[in-house]
Amino acid sequence: MEINFEQFIKQLSREAGEIVLKHYKKGEKINFKNGNPLDKVTDADIESNKLISKKIIQVFPEHGIISEELESQNTEAEYVWVIDPLDGTGNYSKGIPLFCVMIALMQNNEPIMAVIYDPLHNEMVFAEKGKGAFLNDEKITATQNQQINLSSGYM
Repeated sequence: MEINFEQFIKQLSREAGEIVLKHYKKGEKINFKNGNPLDKVTDADIESNKLISKKIIQVFPEHGIISEELESQNTEAEYVWVIDPLDGTGNYSKGIPLFCVMIALMQNNEPIMAVIYDPLHNEMVFAEKGKGAFLNDEKITATQNQQINLSSGYM
């Protein structure tokens, strides 16, 4: 049975997002990696990372994983997953609603797809090599505007 990478990565990011939301604003204990006060990690980071890694290993045991929170493994494999289980931990730990789950898949050291999931706003950006980027399954594109209007009041 062949697994659809797109469906897998999207579902996985949603499940990790549920974990992140479960912990949000619950008085998370904050730890610091290597004693660095700028490098925070919460229980949500760890639990989300464990879920993502466990599911990848269950479904794709021959794939590698590069993870922000756990030791990387099998990084020379044809397929390697790159995980940030809670990007924006500083915001998250302060109750600032700007954080997400990020997962990418590389094949032979080249990115082939990635997802950024904002569980608080239920927004998912998905991109696949050669197919473009999508926000909640609607195609998005970069602006064609080559100039920035500095008098618009935004700066």
